[in-house]
Amino acid sequence: MEIFPLNQHKIIFDTLDWESLQPGVRYKRYKSDNKQIRLVEYDKSFIEQVWCIIGHMGYVIEGEIEIDFNGENINYRPGDAIFILPGEAHKHKLKVVSDKAILFLVEDV
Repeated sequence: MEIFPLNQHKIIFDTLDWESLQPGVRYKRYKSDNKQIRLVEYDKSFIEQVWCIIGHMGYVIEGEIEIDFNGENINYRPGDAIFILPGEAHKHKLKVVSDKAILFLVEDV
């Protein structure tokens, strides 16, 4: 999707549809070139099946998550930033600790 809802410098998430690839998570996404911005909503039923090796930068808006970095677990709460480099050395799995968690993420695609 390369269409800006109103202005080329403003993304209005309310105009974007929710997408979901698996139970327990849905997101609104804007993609341009090799970047994407996502508003992601997880619920407690979300289970990450495989280790993620994608890099993420983001911000926890609501709820609490735990990210397992190959045995090192780090908790994130509202106001915390997430900075994960891409690659096998930074593989990770996300778990929702609260009933629901909302994150803002920026990623390379």
